[in-house]
Amino acid sequence: MGGKAASLGELIGAGFPIPSGFVVTTAAYAAYLKSSDPGPVRSLVESRAEAEARLTAGELRRLQSAVGRVRAGILIREESAFLVDRITAVVRMIALRLGAALVDRSVLERADDVFPLFLDELAHVDDLSDLGTTIARRRTAFARLETAYREGVPWPVAIGAVPSPEEDERVSPDGAATLTGVPASRGTYVGTARIVTSLAEFGHLARGDVLVAVSTPPSWTPLFQIAGAVVTQIGSPTSHAAIVAREYCVPAVVALDRITARLVDGQRVRVDGTRGTVTIVD
Repeated sequence: MGGKAASLGELIGAGFPIPSGFVVTTAAYAAYLKSSDPGPVRSLVESRAEAEARLTAGELRRLQSAVGRVRAGILIREESAFLVDRITAVVRMIALRLGAALVDRSVLERADDVFPLFLDELAHVDDLSDLGTTIARRRTAFARLETAYREGVPWPVAIGAVPSPEEDERVSPDGAATLTGVPASRGTYVGTARIVTSLAEFGHLARGDVLVAVSTPPSWTPLFQIAGAVVTQIGSPTSHAAIVAREYCVPAVVALDRITARLVDGQRVRVDGTRGTVTIVD
């Protein structure tokens, strides 16, 4: 599923071997459907039937053909992403062996010191007296990028390649501050904003709360069953948060710059997934 690469990278970085694949059995999926609220699924089925009823026979055939091509493309995309992860894991193991050999020759202090270096810098391993400074500088830079990623700051902004986008904050007719992002799933909802930054904070979200996060990787999907609305700092209409929100018929707004810092946990907010706005009610 989309978004897994960063999580797999963290597992590999901690020394765990990359999983050979993820399998969800038919029985497990059936059990999930049985235990879930059928309302959103029924609503989607009904909406699809109503939409198809308005099409001519020719239009319906063209639509079904297009949907079939999209489904096939998704399978190809997921398979290619999985294979890239597998190849990356093999390259990583090769690099670590090279690093271990350079440790034995007292060139590097740690085997994973090879990762901040380029191949051409390792071409003359007998003359690498200044590598320690280079490695430390690049590790510091990478740590900044990791922090930016967790905070939802795009890497071009984090490295200063492009300026930070201007904040779009207006005042609604009732005097409340309104933040504008990208509409991702239609509908309007008023509820308590609950800022969730990691798996460890899943328990903070109560049924009906507005989920506010930097992003929502696949492992966050269960939260959509209880959230009244979803707001994310990064994303697009085709991001994981947007797609899952539409599947669950939950209003959602994405691409709200620094939203986890601009909202206060516990605030009442109005989420308009149709217009792409989040209004602070109180």
